[in-house]
Amino acid sequence: MYDIREDCTSAFNCLDDNGLSLFVNSGKFRKIVGGLGEWQECNNYIQLINLIASQYNYGYILTDLLDNNFPVLVYNGDKDYSANWQGA
Repeated sequence: MYDIREDCTSAFNCLDDNGLSLFVNSGKFRKIVGGLGEWQECNNYIQLINLIASQYNYGYILTDLLDNNFPVLVYNGDKDYSANWQGA
């Protein structure tokens, strides 16, 4: 995750995802979330689509998901620039 306390190591990548990769590819995590394949960073096109989509509020959909027992993972990091507590 983006740690707002750390300096970027490159002009294009402020994300050190090694810890993230190890965590989400661990057997324990994959069993909990029902992951079947190995997690990998998405390609630039998918990242662009996600960036555009993140500009909108999809909170109205969350109620329907929760009402239908759809499992969701809500992440908020207190030092995370991208998914900080202010967006929760």
